[in-house]
Amino acid sequence: MAMDTKNTHSHNILNNDADVKGNEFIAINPRTGKPFFDCALFSDFLELNNFYRYEGLTIKLYENIATPHKEQDVYNFGLDYIKSLNNPAFRNTYIKEAGKLINSKTFLGGLQPLELKPYRDSIHEVAFFLKNLFVVITKDGFKTYTYDQLSKIIGNRFIFNSRILKRNFDPKNIDHKQSQYYQIIELASENKDSLLKILTSIGYLSQDYKNEGLAKMPILTDIASITTNAANGRSCKGLILKGLEEISSTVLIDGKTADFYNPHVLQSVTTDTRIIIISDLAKDFKKDGLFNLITDSMTIKKLYQPETITPFKDSPKVVCTTNYSNILSNENSWKARIHPVILNNYFNIDYTPLKHFNNLLFTNWDNDQWNLFYATIFEAARLFLLHGLADYESETLKKTLIEKSTSKRFLELMETEYSMLNSYYNLKDIAAKVKDIKVDDVKAKSKICSEWINKYAIFKGYKVDKRLQNGVTKLSFVLK
Repeated sequence: MAMDTKNTHSHNILNNDADVKGNEFIAINPRTGKPFFDCALFSDFLELNNFYRYEGLTIKLYENIATPHKEQDVYNFGLDYIKSLNNPAFRNTYIKEAGKLINSKTFLGGLQPLELKPYRDSIHEVAFFLKNLFVVITKDGFKTYTYDQLSKIIGNRFIFNSRILKRNFDPKNIDHKQSQYYQIIELASENKDSLLKILTSIGYLSQDYKNEGLAKMPILTDIASITTNAANGRSCKGLILKGLEEISSTVLIDGKTADFYNPHVLQSVTTDTRIIIISDLAKDFKKDGLFNLITDSMTIKKLYQPETITPFKDSPKVVCTTNYSNILSNENSWKARIHPVILNNYFNIDYTPLKHFNNLLFTNWDNDQWNLFYATIFEAARLFLLHGLADYESETLKKTLIEKSTSKRFLELMETEYSMLNSYYNLKDIAAKVKDIKVDDVKAKSKICSEWINKYAIFKGYKVDKRLQNGVTKLSFVLK
């Protein structure tokens, strides 16, 4: 990946309580000689220190970084300032008066509204914010910047502090192929095309720009689960999604029990949620319950609070896992909304990533592995910007499914004796050689064999040309 490294020495911009600006919201009453608490001046004090209201939240803004503050946080901020004055009488007055005011329903709601909008990725760029620097990725590579350049790069926008990842990044250590995270993805892939599909899906989910022309829900599953219609654990679906949890603010929903018609199903989604992860979609899941989440505005109703509607462009992306083939069905309205990502079963219940690497991914990583993990995510984002959502249909899965619906020996017979294009074969001769059709009646056996041949043709991408000559059915495969 191409890289342009700026000076990555970052000053203490993330310590947003470093410079508290004071005013005298507690003063001495000249008539009584006692301290009094001035509510209006306390409001001015908070606004002077960059406290704002944004979509029902109280936030403190510092150098384009917004930190949400609960009532107790606001109280503590004021108390710390009062303590710095070393005046016990002022402190006593603050403790008596401030809590009641801050916890009233109207006081914090009256703070100045934040006019800035949150920073979101663009169609051509994805940004990641690390502890020591931030990274901007394009299809050509990435550049690193220090946080004192943040306002210049993101302009009249802000980021939530939750978007800043908790680790440093070393832009000199970026060989992503040495990352254990990359290696499990590579091992869980069928080939280079399959690998690209998985990586671009990760890149798509890591970018919070939403394109109405590309509103998709990636569905992670594996070949063994799809072909048996049952759970086949340890294929690494969960580990791949764990990577997304490490780089984005996510909400996890249990797909086995969730009711997507329930107005409260999204109550854990917040303003800074970027990805909704639905784990293990149930076999009897009703697909239209997710339509709006994928391609429309998102209605969020929290308990005892008014309903809010998040526009499509500002709503989280959605990804899910499943073990059931019917979730990948081809109804037009559903197919247009999903992006199946099918893993092989290199990893399984008997051979796990723990056995392969001899350590727990994420849990046992040193700084180098974390750095290489971030480099893998950056590469996935770059590949998505370059290729979009790459597509690939699993040849292994298609072969497994046709073997399941016909037989392995039938498939071998067709491949070795009857697969030449534009050559005509006698249907009765083929049927006679298919030992796995346990039917004595010749007509019935030929009919079943004909159905199997049609499935084989679909698998190969052929059309079947049938002709009746002197009462004998002959067939040929031709390209579509």
